Amino acid sequence: MVVNNAGIGITGLLESFTIEQAKQQFDVNVFGVLRVNGAVMPSMRKQGSGLIIQISSGLGRVVIPFLGIYTASKFAIEAVAEVYHYELKQLGIESVIIQPGAYPTDFHKNNIQEPTPRGPMDMVQSRWLKML
Repeated sequence: MVVNNAGIGITGLLESFTIEQAKQQFDVNVFGVLRVNGAVMPSMRKQGSGLIIQISSGLGRVVIPFLGIYTASKFAIEAVAEVYHYELKQLGIESVIIQPGAYPTDFHKNNIQEPTPRGPMDMVQSRWLKML
């Protein structure tokens, strides 16, 4: 069994993100999962069984303004987990997704550096982020 629970987030106006910030988000939330699963998959195939548990988020199914890059990474990993479900099922390997709701954690303490808002969207972003 493997449980993928690592994740980082970033909030801000989608157009304000740099490509590097988006890559950093996807490197942890998506490519990190692929690396971990790739490491355990050979032994799961060899034993003819296994369980991959992907801890995701409700934001893997719905979008909220100013969480675009984070949400995109969660949509991507949910797609990966669902593809694993269909591809690996016949090998005895299960893939499931858990979507916990909001829960008090230190998640935001480890967030990527947020982008700087630009122009007239500054005020809109500030209002939204206060609500989050």
